[in-house]
Amino acid sequence: MKTNRILMFFLLCIFIGCKENNVKSEKAVLSVNDESISFSQESKKKEVDSKHSSFVVSCGSGCAMRYSAEDIIYNQSCIEVKFKIETLTAGSSDAIDYKTCLFYYDSLNEVNSVRYKGNTDNMLEELPADGQLSFKAFGNKIRKASPKGVASKSPLAKSNETLPYDKRIDVKTVKYNQIDSKLLKGASDFLCDGGDKLRYLPLPNKGDIYLILIPMDCGDFDYRFYLLTVKNDTIMSNLYVEGVWFEPGSNESEEITSFRIDKNFSIKVKTTSVGSPQEIRNYIIRDDGRIIEK
Repeated sequence: MKTNRILMFFLLCIFIGCKENNVKSEKAVLSVNDESISFSQESKKKEVDSKHSSFVVSCGSGCAMRYSAEDIIYNQSCIEVKFKIETLTAGSSDAIDYKTCLFYYDSLNEVNSVRYKGNTDNMLEELPADGQLSFKAFGNKIRKASPKGVASKSPLAKSNETLPYDKRIDVKTVKYNQIDSKLLKGASDFLCDGGDKLRYLPLPNKGDIYLILIPMDCGDFDYRFYLLTVKNDTIMSNLYVEGVWFEPGSNESEEITSFRIDKNFSIKVKTTSVGSPQEIRNYIIRDDGRIIEK
């Protein structure tokens, strides 16, 4: 009887020991699984952190510069990227600098301008072809990852006007928007104040065609405005639509021009001159952004 009790006690100890070992094994499995989850999450974090990979731009004679994104800020008009810039010689890092670049995009969401913050020069115009491709590829990559509603399609300001538009501009009180002329192809032809900024008033855009009014007040008249159409950040067409013209020294030949844009973007330009019947011309805006007379 005593022997049986000893045997039962021995078997019970074995059972408890096995159960404890099983519990420890289960805990070990859970621990391994937890570590796997942690590792997976860490890998995912690293993947997210490194999704904007660095790129290298050659500077000639065995020299190269590696740009690594340290911080990315998505603004309405551009994407701001803080870069860590390493100068590489024979594969080794000789110097490290930090600079912020602003990426601007056209209406097709392609990079059309990159400049250092605080500088108006377009880097793409100064870099060799392979450097341009590297910056454009990086810029297009971060644009695709941008939150909805940022890095707008055009550097031009959005208009607060509505159609139909039928107003007159008071040159004494008007406040203009300004844009670096380098951001719009053809803008340099319409600069009147000797600077590099184009003054403009935004009007409602027709799809991807932007309409702006610009003052041409650098001649004999301070009240003359042209309507420009802009597509893919390129000025496509221009039309004199508002202002006053007269023969210097005579008010009898004064011509007054005004315009109206209806809800279908049809443009009506009226010109009235002393002693002559009113002249009315009608225009439409084609899908390519050209203004043509009906």
